[in-house]
Amino acid sequence: MSRPRATIGAFLSGMCIGAADLVPGISGGTVALILGMYGAIINGLRSIDGDFFKLLFRGQFKDASVLVPLGFLGAVVGGMLFSIATLVHVIKAILADPVYKPMLYALFLGLVLASAVLIFRRIQNFKPIYLLWGLLAAGAAFYLSGLELPKQAITSSYSAVVDLWAFFCGMLGICAMLLPGISGGYLLNVLGMYGNIIDALSTFIHGIVHFHMEWAAFFLLLNLGLGVLIGAIVFSRAISWALTNYHDLTISVLVGFMLGALRSVWPFINDINEPFLPPFTEPLLWSAVALTILGFTAVSTAHNLALKAKANV
Repeated sequence: MSRPRATIGAFLSGMCIGAADLVPGISGGTVALILGMYGAIINGLRSIDGDFFKLLFRGQFKDASVLVPLGFLGAVVGGMLFSIATLVHVIKAILADPVYKPMLYALFLGLVLASAVLIFRRIQNFKPIYLLWGLLAAGAAFYLSGLELPKQAITSSYSAVVDLWAFFCGMLGICAMLLPGISGGYLLNVLGMYGNIIDALSTFIHGIVHFHMEWAAFFLLLNLGLGVLIGAIVFSRAISWALTNYHDLTISVLVGFMLGALRSVWPFINDINEPFLPPFTEPLLWSAVALTILGFTAVSTAHNLALKAKANV
């Protein structure tokens, strides 16, 4: 494949990955795996080390690009940013709608369930101890996803505590993106920062379009971005090591976390933030069931098509 075509392919793949991580339920890592980009992204991030930064500070960009595939990573990141910038307003509007939000979350529910099944199938030699670790992970995720964390309006000045929390969420969010199965948006939703970050993105982009700087949104996104950068460098090595040395155990914990945190994408939440099940005569319930099945089927079908395409190569 020629270099321009490879760059365009990386950019388009980045768009798909960015769209996946923007919503709480679709794994950008899984999308990268399906698109055949996962290994290249992990290896590219792993190659970022001290020698790379030394070359950058010296202005030796050509030598730095030999150590790290800057063109490839830049195209992927550019595609992600483009996708996020163009879709954030749509996602924000849907999440604010009392009807469309449950329908979107019902779709996410099916997506996560299907992803959990597919990831579980990657375990090569299942052992009973893995079930215990999976249950512990599920219990921890169930507890964390039920926590109510304080949220601030994007129109106010963010405190240092909120900025620090955004930095921490950025580190964990990129860790989730690098793990096939959990989306960055999904984990941010569990951590209670998803709504604030969506608001910040929407407000910041709106301000840029109208030639006005929204500083509160800018600083939150800056801290989030720094967390993402550091997390990508650190966790890419940790994830590669865990999957290489403890593959089946890592997958078991991952699946447990996914299933335990499903409460964060349950479609029906009452006024006191408790999940409930609508009456069986409620059309909204059956619409949600249909979308859950649709989401499950979509992920399963995409996975099967990817396997067939790989087999035909």
